[in-house]
Amino acid sequence: MDPLRASGRLWQEMTWPEVEASQRQDPVVLFPVGSIEQHGPHLPLDTDIRSAWEVCVRTSEAVTDFPVIVAPPLWAGFSPHHMGFPGTLTLRYETFTHVIEDVCSCLHQHGFHRIVIVNGHGGNIAILGAIVYKLLEHRIRAAAVTYFSLITDRLREVGTSEMGGMWHACEMETSTMLYFAPGLVRRDKLVREIVDPATPFFTTDFRRPGTAQFPMLARSDTASGVYGDPLVASEEKGRAIIEAAVVRLSDFVRDFRTLDVTVPVET
Repeated sequence: MDPLRASGRLWQEMTWPEVEASQRQDPVVLFPVGSIEQHGPHLPLDTDIRSAWEVCVRTSEAVTDFPVIVAPPLWAGFSPHHMGFPGTLTLRYETFTHVIEDVCSCLHQHGFHRIVIVNGHGGNIAILGAIVYKLLEHRIRAAAVTYFSLITDRLREVGTSEMGGMWHACEMETSTMLYFAPGLVRRDKLVREIVDPATPFFTTDFRRPGTAQFPMLARSDTASGVYGDPLVASEEKGRAIIEAAVVRLSDFVRDFRTLDVTVPVET
């Protein structure tokens, strides 16, 4: 069996002839984006992009009826709200937008027209919603999804913390890291901080999305940088969360491959 169909491929590990050959099979390209930012005293700075990357790679392996290629990840994202803590690296709004436009334009120029931007960072969500429309100016009709937004119902089933326990460096993110990178979790540094929303129109939990946009300021809101309850995290919860995300993203990728992604030339 063609290895592209068997397990997907990592863009950066391919040769140019392999890229050229894979283009003819009408693959879907997953482009992981995330952030490098503080995640409390117990999780590494790359938690968001590592999670997006893991979900993308596992999805490329799960979908075997057509090729799914994973593009190199965009490590840094839009994280000014975490700059109060050392270690955070944030791109400017314009820089973040331009990098995604440039990468997608390169993919498109090489003949890869089915592009899905897969996000792992809350601060990127609103911008990505605008970027997919901005890409139409380049005649690129891409999609953007945030992996944890695909599984809100599953997070409600898996989570055992009180509302506010799944938001940042929390029950969810600590569980996922315990699942695929347990050696990077500083278990002796776990702390719990529950931040109540100023109004129910805002959200401080993945299980209850808000209806209004309002930026958090991590250093002002918390002492540790944690929004939630990592004390109840577990490897088993992390496995359930990631497996659910892979199933949902795989379903989306299969649907996306059936869509018409051409952008007609305006006359």
